[in-house]
Amino acid sequence: MGNWLVFLLPILGLSKIELGGELFVHEMILLILFPFLALKRSQLLTQSMAKLILFFGLLWFVSQVATDMYQQTAVEDLMRGWAKITFFLLSFASLMMLLTTPLRIFLWIAASTVPMLLRPFQLFANDLDFLVLWKFGIGAATLLLACLPSLWKIYKNPNDMAPVRLIAYLHLAFGVGSFFLNARSLAGLAIATGALLLLYIRYKGRQIRMQAIAVGLILSVLGAFALISVYAIGASSGIFGDEARSKYEMQNAYGGGPLAVLLGGRSESLVSTQAIADSPLVGHGSWAKDFKYLIMYIDMRRAFSEEEGNPLDADLNDGLIPSHSYLLGAWVEAGLLGGLFWSAIILICIFRVIPAAFEIFTMIGLFAVLSVPAFLWNIFFSPFGANVRVEAAGTLVIFMFVISIAAKHSLQRTPNQS
Repeated sequence: MGNWLVFLLPILGLSKIELGGELFVHEMILLILFPFLALKRSQLLTQSMAKLILFFGLLWFVSQVATDMYQQTAVEDLMRGWAKITFFLLSFASLMMLLTTPLRIFLWIAASTVPMLLRPFQLFANDLDFLVLWKFGIGAATLLLACLPSLWKIYKNPNDMAPVRLIAYLHLAFGVGSFFLNARSLAGLAIATGALLLLYIRYKGRQIRMQAIAVGLILSVLGAFALISVYAIGASSGIFGDEARSKYEMQNAYGGGPLAVLLGGRSESLVSTQAIADSPLVGHGSWAKDFKYLIMYIDMRRAFSEEEGNPLDADLNDGLIPSHSYLLGAWVEAGLLGGLFWSAIILICIFRVIPAAFEIFTMIGLFAVLSVPAFLWNIFFSPFGANVRVEAAGTLVIFMFVISIAAKHSLQRTPNQS
């Protein structure tokens, strides 16, 4: 029964009800399950990293409540803001007690491809443009579906390296192909993940030291700028098509360089950064609204020559402060402690999850390697809310599983070395 429930939960995330805000069926089920799971498996929440996440999450929630009281946020808005954090933390806690075996984690991953494939058709029902659908879900779902057989082979035989190489090459080829479909962030993430997988193949089973992580971060930044430069050359010469060349030339006319390519479609980050600078400690409140920042956002969209009329921007008519980022959105709404939560998650991903995944060669460790680049990208450049609450919670639970396995592996190895 538990395995079937784990498989169905991501799919049920396609259904929602309106109660002053969007509530999704899977997060409501996880809310109901929480007390029953806690009666039998609450000890799973005592793992050090899980406790740390819940602690920082509680600080985030308290900061949000205090901010809303200070800013006198409208009741409807503060209820939505408080519910967003509450459902996310409860989903994380419930999934910590539900995703307890490698098989269940595989079922969760496999089922997640269903909403990834179908949700773009819900979001863009009035304009089923293939390139838009590819960019907002179908592309990533297709790549994950192509990787599932290899993940299953590694689950059955962890010593087989051929599936890992296949997944790495799939990501690299997929990334290059996505550039021709004008899906720049998707292409860059796929190539970055493929490169990380090649390192994983080379250094699996080894303990990664802090110095190596620091060097890796520096090389990652340099590699990102090199990739952006290669894309700029290809786009400006028309290799990636007329649309990519036209968009690049417009952005290049307003400053250009790597910054224009990176912030194309992400100018919300500049607006939310200004909102944070204006109120760094307290924040602006749940569902923060201020038309001053909306006007700034519209000006920046024109500066970066971004397309207008994106249906995902409909809420901007209400004057919502644009953020389009887990980190910046939490900081704008809840203040410093909201930003602190996601900053802590970033550090955990870089300094705990990646070393743990490299140390153990399992299907779950490999999936963590696959997930970290996209998860970090989402923290910086994707909006937090709606179905993302459960998806992000599930990803964090898988990361906790990897850290736990690596810790046990280290304990088992230490006596043999002494």
